[in-house]
Amino acid sequence: MSDACVADVLLTMASILPLPNNCPTMSAYKEYVKPEIQPVTIPITSGICYILPFDEIVSNILRRHPYAVNLHHERLGGLSDIKDGSLCPEIKSNVLYFIINTDGISPIRSRNLHVWPIILSMINLKPNHRRMLKNLILASLYVGESQPVWSEILPHVVAQIKSGVEFGRLHYACEIVCLVADMPAKSSICNIQHPTAK
Repeated sequence: MSDACVADVLLTMASILPLPNNCPTMSAYKEYVKPEIQPVTIPITSGICYILPFDEIVSNILRRHPYAVNLHHERLGGLSDIKDGSLCPEIKSNVLYFIINTDGISPIRSRNLHVWPIILSMINLKPNHRRMLKNLILASLYVGESQPVWSEILPHVVAQIKSGVEFGRLHYACEIVCLVADMPAKSSICNIQHPTAK
C-alpha cells in the first residue's frame, strides 16, 4: 500500500477505536516497516512463502541493544534466565539464542486463506526488550490455500539461522532453544496428527 493509503487506514482506525487507544501513527508505522528490508519470494505447494533477511534484521536489533552480544560481562538482571542455565545449560560466547514461534491466522473470514508467520525472539535481550514489537524477528510468512508444507519452508529458515550473523566485525552463531506454539501449530510443524483428530 502507498504511504497515503496507510495514513488513511491508521487515521480511520484511530477515529473509530475507543479512547485511549494505541493505534500507531504514521511515523511509528514507518519505524517498524523498513523498506530496505526486502523479502525473498519462494513459491511452494499451494502457496507462497516470503523469507526475510535474518542477518540484516538481527544486526539492526543488535545496533539498538549492543549488550546482547556479550552474556559474560557484568550480571544483567534480565538475563538471569540464560546465565543461570535454566534455558541454555551450556552458554557459549559469540552465540545468539532464539525462541521460535508460529501459529496460523485468518486475516479475513475465509477458510480458503491460511497465513502462517514464523517469528523469532532473541533470548540474549532483556525480557522487557524481547517483547518489543521492533525486536521481534519475522523470519518467514506463508500465505496459501491450505496448511503450509513445512518441509518446503523450514530448510530456508534454518539455513539463514545456521549461517549466523555478522556484527561488529565478529561472527555470531545462532541457535534455536525451543518452539512455542499451541497444539494445532505443533502438530502442523512436527507433521503429526492433532491429539483430538479421529
